[in-house]
Amino acid sequence: STEKSSLIHNLFIEVVLETEIMRKTAISALVAATIGCTTVAPEVDEPCKKELEQLCGDKCGSISFASFSEQDEGEFSKSIMVADPNTCYGSDNKYNKWILKENASKPHPSPDGNYFVYQNANGNVAILSKTGEQLHETSYFIEGKSFQPRWKADSSSFIYSSLYSDDDHDLHKFDIKEKDTTVISLEEGKYPYQAVWCGEEIVFQLLVDPTHSQKIKGIYRINADGTNLTKLTESGYSPQCAPDASKIAFLRDGNIWLVNYDGSNQHQISEKRFDETEEHQDINWSPDGRHLLYEAHDAKWGVSGYYHLQMIDLDSGQQKVIGHPGNGDYDGEPCWSPDGRLIAHISHLPPQEAWNIRNIKIIDTEGTVIKRVRNDEMIRNLSWSP
Repeated sequence: STEKSSLIHNLFIEVVLETEIMRKTAISALVAATIGCTTVAPEVDEPCKKELEQLCGDKCGSISFASFSEQDEGEFSKSIMVADPNTCYGSDNKYNKWILKENASKPHPSPDGNYFVYQNANGNVAILSKTGEQLHETSYFIEGKSFQPRWKADSSSFIYSSLYSDDDHDLHKFDIKEKDTTVISLEEGKYPYQAVWCGEEIVFQLLVDPTHSQKIKGIYRINADGTNLTKLTESGYSPQCAPDASKIAFLRDGNIWLVNYDGSNQHQISEKRFDETEEHQDINWSPDGRHLLYEAHDAKWGVSGYYHLQMIDLDSGQQKVIGHPGNGDYDGEPCWSPDGRLIAHISHLPPQEAWNIRNIKIIDTEGTVIKRVRNDEMIRNLSWSP
């Protein structure tokens, strides 16, 4: 089915990157690109400075991503870096970069921008401060597993679960203040995946076999202490909770659906714009909860086909294309700026391979390119935080 193929496709991208990068004795890293508009180098290009100040003032925050550099004989190495596009040297938008953390990957910044949860050099889940100091290392080994941590809105904790794990299919809840992990186990034959915080509770898609991602049994909700497991939908995957926790967006048959927090009023809100093989994925709520931003993939071209961005205005129901999609392009992993005025996403054009992405675009909500952040190395795991 389309639902199965879409989830398999999403996991394929992640597994390809894990196989091509992490497997070959890869050393990876987090890279943060600070877009803040307050610090300007002496040689700054003045028109560029004025443009940034006009768009984001002093509240642009920072963009984080994982960066990989191919070395000899197919090996990869990396370092954690910070890039400041605000320096704007000349018309080509070059920028300063400096190392934040070496030997790290899979960055996920907290909503307040003070922490990262990431995979350290030992392959374990660890906590990093925004200054690059490792604050805590857990004993949870994630090498080769599908790792998708999600922060609570107040940055007090994060949750994660793992697919393709031979010995652990539970939810893990890590408390930042206590530096302690709570394990939430379901009954035998029920496996949570792609869990997200939704207010004070947790929402996830349920699998009946942790080694077969296509065996999905719908979207569920559970209390943070593991009680009151509640079914919200009979099918669907990749749930994302609204900022006010009133609604949940999820994927079904390659389209986006909405359901109320109590499971009522399920309805489809996205339509295929270009082709029946088009599939929607990677849903992102705007900070004010009024728009949904997501990737659209033309599946008839396969994994190497083109990706572009679309947006839905939830007040009007209008669905529009962002940017200028073209055959073979890849515009993906979109994320909102903290104030919801700008969007960042990774981008490449042919003949680059789909996993060999080295550019970040910063655009407005109409798709106009405001700035390009060029990286010399491959980019994944893009996020934008204060």
